[in-house]
Amino acid sequence: MDPLTLTYRAEVLAPGTCVSPLLPNGDRVYGLMANAGQETLTLVSVSSATASPNECVSGIPKADWSQAVATPHEAILVSSVGQVVANSRRNIFAFLPWAESAGQPVTEFGPPHCDESDGRLWLQTQIGQESKEEFGYGYVLLGHGGGELHKATGARHHTGKSSIKVEQRLLGSPWNDPEKVQFGAHDNDEAVVPLLESVAHGDLLVLRANYVGSASGFLQIEESIPTRFQIHRQQPDSQGFHVAKLHKPWEATTFIFRGQLFLYHPDFKYLPGWTIQGNGQ
Repeated sequence: MDPLTLTYRAEVLAPGTCVSPLLPNGDRVYGLMANAGQETLTLVSVSSATASPNECVSGIPKADWSQAVATPHEAILVSSVGQVVANSRRNIFAFLPWAESAGQPVTEFGPPHCDESDGRLWLQTQIGQESKEEFGYGYVLLGHGGGELHKATGARHHTGKSSIKVEQRLLGSPWNDPEKVQFGAHDNDEAVVPLLESVAHGDLLVLRANYVGSASGFLQIEESIPTRFQIHRQQPDSQGFHVAKLHKPWEATTFIFRGQLFLYHPDFKYLPGWTIQGNGQ
């Protein structure tokens, strides 16, 4: 693109159809490509320096590869059949099928958990069938094929670093049931879903709704429900923000514009928002 003349040029860098999100990692961009007549997919990377495609991994099974996550050194695509890993630092480019013990990925509760101590990513999974006694949840390590797994006592909602079980903000690893929480439960009569977390301060923007039941059951509610959006701070206080009756309130999205944080949801007649106080919040 030429910003002076407001013109741009498009060119084909790799043949086929891209069937995944594009993930930047280092000086390259990765994506899964499907070619006509082929039964499998290929992980392709394109460098901004050379603009020449490079086939990294071939023979990847077709699946829904719409879930993606990236760190400064690693790009990972997730589906029900496994994970595709591109790590230029460790020179790892591979399709890794899930170990049988890992269960099935669960993505509706938020992104993978990022361990603050080492930066490793843990994906929430569902172990066993819901109708059977061994049913439960766990966390499997991404970027590795060893099937390292931690079992959890229930599903958690995530923002990436923080997690919430029922109404409790968990400290540390999400598979542990902590002795202390940062804001407490209230007889388990509310569903609390985090929408956004401050990188600088750890404050959470959450939605709260009156609900008694499982985390997965809450996400299956079809009728419009009264919802409260709040900011929960690291200290034991919270800032009330907005109340509305919404259909699927967990689909609300956030964006920052001119120093203000806004909420968007199709049921909103206007965009509620508030001024961000402090830098980096």
